[in-house]
Amino acid sequence: MDLERLRREADDQHRLLRVRDLARFGVTPAAGRRLVEDGWLAPVRPGVVLVGGGAPTDWQRAVAAWLAAGPDAALSHWTAARIHRLAWPEVQVAAECDGWWTRSRSRSKFDHDRRRNNILTARGWSIAHLTTAMSDDEMRAAVVGLLIRAWRR
Repeated sequence: MDLERLRREADDQHRLLRVRDLARFGVTPAAGRRLVEDGWLAPVRPGVVLVGGGAPTDWQRAVAAWLAAGPDAALSHWTAARIHRLAWPEVQVAAECDGWWTRSRSRSKFDHDRRRNNILTARGWSIAHLTTAMSDDEMRAAVVGLLIRAWRR
């Protein structure tokens, strides 16, 4: 077994490897089970292990889902929002990026998109509406202002 090479490759993937890739490093199924028992590998989801053991982070769980799903998969919706820090569930705040703005450049359509009653606002969440037309300072001010209001609730 070449565990040093295995660790280096896993480091390039947030310490994660697919179980089927372990054989490339000379890890047999029996050796893999021993490494799990010893805490050197930790299952994150079916077919994906965390090298070095320990509890996976949110980011590692998301990468593990992507590794398990295959190279054509992508993170989206809630997972992508959490990973890219566009949602803060502890204060019920999320950022909506672009909406209709980039589709038509129609201000009236964007305003309609901004007012629509989506599932988050129906559950008491506050939404920061961000567009590519905003400067970095405007985006930062919109998100920070919303977070401050949310934490004061």
